[in-house]
Amino acid sequence: MKTNKNIFLFSFAISLFILIITIFPNKFYWVDDYYIIKDLEENGLKNIFYKFNSHFIVFTKFLFFLDIKYLNYNPTIYSFLSLALIISSFLIIIKTINQYKFEKKFFFLFLVIIFSPKIFVSISQPINITWFLSLFLTSIFFYFYEKNFKLSIIFLYLNFLNFSFGLILCFFLIVRFLFKKFLKSNNKNDNIYFINSILLILTYLFFTEGSSNLI
Repeated sequence: MKTNKNIFLFSFAISLFILIITIFPNKFYWVDDYYIIKDLEENGLKNIFYKFNSHFIVFTKFLFFLDIKYLNYNPTIYSFLSLALIISSFLIIIKTINQYKFEKKFFFLFLVIIFSPKIFVSISQPINITWFLSLFLTSIFFYFYEKNFKLSIIFLYLNFLNFSFGLILCFFLIVRFLFKKFLKSNNKNDNIYFINSILLILTYLFFTEGSSNLI
C-alpha cells in the first residue's frame, strides 16, 4: 500500500511538471544564454573548455551547440531535458538510499525537495540545465562511490567538467580522506580519490580563463 502511494506521488509530480511545461513552454533565451550563443556562433566549439563566469560548463556549451546547429534555437527543449535529469537523479538517489538501507520515509522528503515548485524558476532558463546535469552526475557519483571505484572517478571528472560546483565533491573527498587518515582507516581508493581531487582543484585554479571574469 505504501509503495503504491509513493508511486502515485511520484507520477503525480512528474505529470504536473510535464503539464505546466507543455501549457507554458519557455520560448526565450535569457542574459547568460546569449553570451554562450554568441560565443558559439562566432567560435563554434573552439572555446568549449574556457571558463564562463569562472565555471567550466563543457556539456552545457555542447548542448547549446547542438541546439543552434540542429534544432534551430529551441529553448523549450531545455525544460524537458532538465525534467528528465531531475527524474533520473531522483530515481538514482532513492536507489542509493535503498542500497545503504536508509529509512524509506526519505522517499517523501526527496520528493518534496527535488520536485519543489521553485524548480520551475530554474528550468525556465536554458543555461540552468547545468545545475540539473550536476545533480545527475553527483547522484551517479555517490551511487558508484563504494560499488565501482573506477566509474566513480570517471563521474568525478565529468562533474568537474560540467560545472565548477563539482569541486564540492573534491572537498568532500579531501575531508573524508583526512578524517579516515586520522582514524587510520585509509585504503588505496581513498588515496587515489585524494590525489585526483587535489589535481582537479589545481586544474581549476590554473586552467586558462578565456574571456571570462576571474572574480
